[in-house]
Parts: sequence; C-alpha cells; structure tokens
Amino acid sequence: MLSLVLLVGCRRAARSQEKPPAGDAQSVADNAPKAEWAVALGPQARPHAVAVREDGSLLVAGDFSDHLQVGPLQLTAHGGAHDTDGFLLALEPDGTPAWLLSLSGPRIDRIDAIAALGDDVFVAATTTGIATLGGVRVDGGVEIRTMQDLESGSLVLGRIDPTGKTSWTRRFRGSGDIATAGADRDGQPAAGLTAATIGLFLTANLQGSVELDQPVASHPEEALPGEDVLAASFTLDGAPMASTLLTTAKGGTPHAAVQGPGGGGAVAGETFFGGSVVAAHEPPPPDSASMFVVAVDADLRPRWAWLLNGATADGLAVSDDGELTVVGSYGKAGEIDGRPMPAPVAADNHALVVRLDEGGVPRWWRAIAGPFDDDLRAVAQLGDAIVTGGTAGSFDLDGKSFASWPGDAVIWALSATDGSTRWLRTFGSPDEVESVFAVAPLSDHRFAVLGTGRGFRVDDLDVAPDASAFVIAFREP
Repeated sequence: MLSLVLLVGCRRAARSQEKPPAGDAQSVADNAPKAEWAVALGPQARPHAVAVREDGSLLVAGDFSDHLQVGPLQLTAHGGAHDTDGFLLALEPDGTPAWLLSLSGPRIDRIDAIAALGDDVFVAATTTGIATLGGVRVDGGVEIRTMQDLESGSLVLGRIDPTGKTSWTRRFRGSGDIATAGADRDGQPAAGLTAATIGLFLTANLQGSVELDQPVASHPEEALPGEDVLAASFTLDGAPMASTLLTTAKGGTPHAAVQGPGGGGAVAGETFFGGSVVAAHEPPPPDSASMFVVAVDADLRPRWAWLLNGATADGLAVSDDGELTVVGSYGKAGEIDGRPMPAPVAADNHALVVRLDEGGVPRWWRAIAGPFDDDLRAVAQLGDAIVTGGTAGSFDLDGKSFASWPGDAVIWALSATDGSTRWLRTFGSPDEVESVFAVAPLSDHRFAVLGTGRGFRVDDLDVAPDASAFVIAFREP
C-alpha cells in the first residue's frame, strides 16, 4: 500500500476547567491576525491538503462520502456507505468558490496531496478500479473483478489547468500488495507533493510495491505492517525520474515534504518502534518511535538525517536560504542541542517547533507544554516569521494563560531568527475539538488555514454548525 501526507492534533483527555464561550478567541499579542473570510465544507468532507496559485486563489483537496456542497457547488459520491470520492476545490482570493471537481471510482478514492505551479495544480491521489478525475478517465484503470482488486489501489498523479480541466493523468500500479494510500494514526493521509520548474517531488507511505522508474518494494517481513517511506521525483508530465526508500529496519511513515531550489528536498515524519532512516548517525531506539527529518539531493541521495526519540514530525517548511522548520509533538522526556525539553504528563504530548540549519543542526526550539495533549501539525514560512497551527488545551506561554475545553485550534507565529513569539491566538467552540492541519501563505501578511471543527465564531465570522471542516483567511495588522 502507498499512503499518500499532511496533518493535525487532537484532544482526547477529559478536563475539569471551563472553556471560554464560543468565539472568545484568546491572543498573546495585540498584533494577532484577524479573520478576513471563512468557507465551511460540508459534514462529509475530509480535507487533506491546501495550495496557493500565483493569482492568490486557494486550492483545497481531500475526500468525501455521500454529498459535498460548498456554496453553490456540489458533488455526489459514488459507491457504498463506506466508500469515498476525492475532491479538489478552487477558491477565489476572496474565498468565493470557483470550481469543484471529483476523483470518482467504485470504492476508495481520494486526493491526498496537491502542489501549485503557476496557475496549474498537480495532484497525488489514490484510486481503485476505473476512475475519473474531473470527468476524464484516469489512465490505466482496470475493472474490479476479485477481492484483491477491491482491496488494492494505485498511485495516481494528475495536472489540472486554471479552469478546473484535467490536462493529464498517470497511474502507477504495483504487484503483490498494490501500492495504495492508507492513513496515518489520525486518519489523515501520509504523503506530500511539491512542484517546481525542475519537476515534482513526492513522498509517500509504501506498503507493498510500486512500479516507478524501477520496481520499489517495502519490507513486510521486517516491519509491522511493512511500511516504508518512499521518495520519488517526476517530470512535469508525470514521468518517473528517480525513487528510493528512506527508512530502514522497522520502517516508518512520512507526514510532510518540501522541495529544494536546486532539486531534491526534505521529508519529515515518524519512524516506527525500532525503525530508523537512511543517513542517521545513531542506532534506532528500540522502545519508541522517533521524529525524523531527512534531506536528499536532486538524485534523492540522502544528505543528512536528524532524529528525536519519542516524537513525531507532522509539518515541514523551508526558507529561501534552505533552513527547515519542523513541527509535531513529543511524549517522552529528552533534550535538543543539550537543552532539556519540558517533560510530558502521563500519556499526553507536548507540541514542538524546531528550527534546523541547512546542515540539519538545531538552531532553536520551542514547546507548548500544557497538562493535556498539545500538537502542532502545520507550518509555513511567512516573510521573516514562521506560522504554525494545530490543537492545544490549557497552557501557559510567555506569561499568558490559555484555557481550553475540549481543545481549541491554535495558530502561533514565531521569529525565524530566534523563535521568539510574534503572536499566538486560539479559537473554537465549547463543545467540539478544533484543529489546524495546514497553513498556506497568501502574501507577506496574509495566510489561510485548513482545519476541522464546527459551530464556532472567529472575530466577526461564524463557521456553520453543520460543517466538519473549514478554510479561514487571516491578515496580520
């Protein structure tokens, strides 16, 4: 199977403190951003990825069951009650829905990752059987005749023009356990896609095998359940150029990827218990998973790797000078660059931000360390600042206390130079868990977030109570 990336935190533990009324957003600074517009997705939508085109329009991708409606646009899913179709939504710079297309097949279909280049968008998706993308038949589909066909899927790449028309599709099948997209621990896909004039860079979770520039197979006899991190590059026409596995021993799963200006890039994710990654200088810990970041050159040869025991990486961003910011969570006491991290309480996690230089050496790190689960799942470079997003419960930061029940969405901006807080704000309802799992820069002072939650107020905007996901655009003062 091939799991295609992205992703968010969740609150699970019960709390005794009261949460502020819905819409009572809390901020650590007066210069915190204000919401400009919000778009609610229907109750059956599961968004996975977001991208921004050169004209400032926003693209959102994921999957849905039954029915999806965004403003006047709507789609109806095919298949049964537990089946899904993928969707790709285009929003104008002011949030107005422009067009909506589907990836539709007989069983499980979804768009896992997207990347914009100019005004076009590339998609990485998973589909079973004969499927269509925007009404165009996906190349290489086969009819489902056996249970193996039903349970197997294949990796699909596609290119969509600015009007929402499909330019081309490419399907990559495997043998044995066919390469197909699964989900990570929170039900989100495990893949990343970036696009540049030199080509496409894909990372995915491989369970089984896939035919790219060469046959690539995971190691099911060693891993449970046999998952490895795949990195692959393609031309802008979808032709495979290079591919490799980045995990060793017990394997792992990717959660984010970025592309370097001269080719190659970096991948962040989580190794499994006892797993490790290529280029790692230390043996894998046998008792816990590890956060990892691996940098590769244009030929996908590993340049360096950085690991943190007892943690997972969920988001990754790259600056113009090649420095990386990785976000995620950790559940085990440890240290970074000789400085001890706040110890988690019981089985709960702390949220973490780490800045790495272009050689993979930590420059600074920050944590949100409350008494319950906190998690950062998204990060983006916004000018000289870093904007992160996720879920947080009650916590103290820079002399201010934040109360949350059962869990609020949090967005936090930090200085790229030293990690100091620029601003932080939370928002959410008193009855639901809200989370941010993608951040997309729109301009130097504007950005959009993609998340899950319903029935809350952000500044003067109401998010519909029957929505399951949202897109909100913010502007800094």
